[in-house]
Amino acid sequence: MQIPPTQEVDTEAVTPSSAAGVGRRIFVDCTKTYFFGGGTGIQRVVTELARHASTAGQEINVSCSPVVWMGWGFLEIGEHSVDRNPRARVLGESLRRTVLALVKFIKRHSGSSTKPQVENDPRPKRSGRGAGIVSALARCLFVVLSLIALPKSWLQFRFVRFQRDDVLLLPDANWSNMIPWVALENIKKHGAGLVSVMHDILPVRVPDTFEPSLVSRFTNWLNWACRNLDAMVCVSEATQADLNTYFKEQQLRHTPRLGAFRLGCNPNQRNASPRPHIVKQLESIAATPCCLCVGTLEPRKNHQLLLDACEQLWESGHEFGLVIVGKIGWRCDEIMHRMAKHSQLGNNLHLFHDLNDSELDLAYGSATVVIMPSMAEGLGLPIVEALRRKKPVIASHIPPHREAGGDGCFYFDPQDSADLSRHIVSVLNGGRPQGFNQSKQRDLPDWRSSTCELLCTVDQLLPLSHVGQATGRHRAHRLVSKSSLSQTKRSRATRDKIRN
Repeated sequence: MQIPPTQEVDTEAVTPSSAAGVGRRIFVDCTKTYFFGGGTGIQRVVTELARHASTAGQEINVSCSPVVWMGWGFLEIGEHSVDRNPRARVLGESLRRTVLALVKFIKRHSGSSTKPQVENDPRPKRSGRGAGIVSALARCLFVVLSLIALPKSWLQFRFVRFQRDDVLLLPDANWSNMIPWVALENIKKHGAGLVSVMHDILPVRVPDTFEPSLVSRFTNWLNWACRNLDAMVCVSEATQADLNTYFKEQQLRHTPRLGAFRLGCNPNQRNASPRPHIVKQLESIAATPCCLCVGTLEPRKNHQLLLDACEQLWESGHEFGLVIVGKIGWRCDEIMHRMAKHSQLGNNLHLFHDLNDSELDLAYGSATVVIMPSMAEGLGLPIVEALRRKKPVIASHIPPHREAGGDGCFYFDPQDSADLSRHIVSVLNGGRPQGFNQSKQRDLPDWRSSTCELLCTVDQLLPLSHVGQATGRHRAHRLVSKSSLSQTKRSRATRDKIRN
């Protein structure tokens, strides 16, 4: 099948359709992050987008509100409440485990199974008398969670009734099946649009680095998304290009429209007080030069090679610390065991698995250099966060990192620990990348500007009265409101450097 050519959009000549005075409503789904938490990666993006949704929407004359799924519909929440609900998250995790245990019990005793998917319907079909019970339990979970965590929203009857030209924006981990696909399809029947923020498609690109169950869920979701979403907005041009390639590989006739926006960073933003013992640890670590690595512990993050490189330097007499910040992920037993038994643990090697925003900010402040050794990424948010804090960065040489860091970073072969060791020594001795000083003045957006870019891109991809109609594959470069144009505009020369 022939894929229609990508259409370029002149973003400097385009303003939001709503800028002419015609408002529209965009709802930002935060369900998984709101009820189950998480402070790194996707969860941090969701939290920041929700926090700035209302303000950014006002700048471009659209109504933008964060929402959560509550069992049979969506409920509006306050924009500042996404990261301030420890009660909901503790309760959510407890109830989730209870429901999962019940689901496993029901499947075991009811003969419920999953049939192979058919070509035109990627949703896994459940059979057996337990299927209805499983669905009901999932709905009850969110009803209970929303009643307890959001009683005021229930009392105020802040339920969303979707209408034509509305947009439901899905920036969270949508493949986790928090929201029934049939519910999303019903939203489209009301003339509203569905748009997903695409962080990456790594589970289908490097499946060996993920749990098989996640790969299966993500693949099913991506198949459904390609057929049902109106648009996808990517966190990098590298991810957008990867999706373009995926569409061609799958020979899809009709696909969502594509766009991209830049992730933001707000240094020194503190939404929770740092714990005294963490402050004391970080102050002690900062007394000597140290390297910081931020990211979930999982195979593709390449912590093994990072530790190899640091061990080589420690053994040769170099004095510096290595701070690893990230929650425990999957397939990380080997690296966890290696670090737990390491002779430098507590001396030059330090691990943190649950830092809040304030503590993470202190960790960045304590670092001499930030290292991103990943073998695959959608973007590499810590690179942006480090450069915003004027910290040198050593990153693996992969396209998303080149896009995020430009010529303001050192780059190394993610298969070569000696290459990384050389760059660490260079930075510890005062060396800086050739473009580092210029990178400090680079156009790195804060989260308000990032949210504006995202909303403008959504507004351009789905013009008023045309939502709900994914009729082809299009590409929209970053769009910005007039009020934030000076802060978010990038020159074509800079883009050419990044791509090369």
